[in-house]
Amino acid sequence: MKNEKEKLGYEMKHKRIIIIAVVLLASVVLLCYVLSVQKLLNDYKTGFRLYGTYQSFVETVFDDECLVFVLPEGSERNVFYYYRQFGLTEKGTYAKIRPNLYKLDIEDSEIDGNYILVGNKCIYLIKSEGVSEFKKTSDTAGFINVEAP
Repeated sequence: MKNEKEKLGYEMKHKRIIIIAVVLLASVVLLCYVLSVQKLLNDYKTGFRLYGTYQSFVETVFDDECLVFVLPEGSERNVFYYYRQFGLTEKGTYAKIRPNLYKLDIEDSEIDGNYILVGNKCIYLIKSEGVSEFKKTSDTAGFINVEAP
C-alpha cells in the first residue's frame, strides 16, 4: 500500500514538472510572437523612411548607380543626390506624388522627370528605358567612391 502511494506521488510529481515545462515553453513562444508582431506594428506606424543611401548593384562597379536621399536642412526640402561610382554627383529635388510614388527633378540629367516607386526595403527607379531596382544600403546619407557634396 505504501509502495503504491509513493509510486502515485512520484508520477504526480513528474506530471506537474511536465505541465510546468510545457506552460513555460508556450509562454516563451507566445512572448516571441508578441515581440515580432510589435516590431511589425512599429514599422507600420512609422512608415517607410525614404532617407538613406540606395545602390543599384549592377554587374560592373563603374555602372553602379546610387541615390542618396538626405534629411531636409533649413529651407532645403526633399533633396537627393544621384551619381555613378567614380563619377560626378548631381543634386536634385523630389516631390511626393502619391503614397510610395515620387517624381525626381534634376535639370539636364538622364533621370530628370523620372519616378521612384517605394517598395519594401528597396526602391524602383522608373526610366524610359525600363525599371532599375535600388537596394537600401544605409539609413544615413553615404557617398561611395565619390566626394560628398
